[in-house]
Amino acid sequence: MTDAPSGGGVDAPQQSIQELTARVDALETAIAELREEIDETRRDDRRVAELYDLVFERLKSARL
Repeated sequence: MTDAPSGGGVDAPQQSIQELTARVDALETAIAELREEIDETRRDDRRVAELYDLVFERLKSARL
């Protein structure tokens, strides 16, 4: 029985750093994607509000 590190020549702390780095990169990518979705949702919300205002004004002017 030897005390040699497992992992194909990469010691445990280095492997943990690599795994954490990969997880951080994946999380940063996910955050960027979510921010893009939030921005798209905000644009959609503004457009819906604009259309609502337009319809409201047209209905209001049709009654006069």
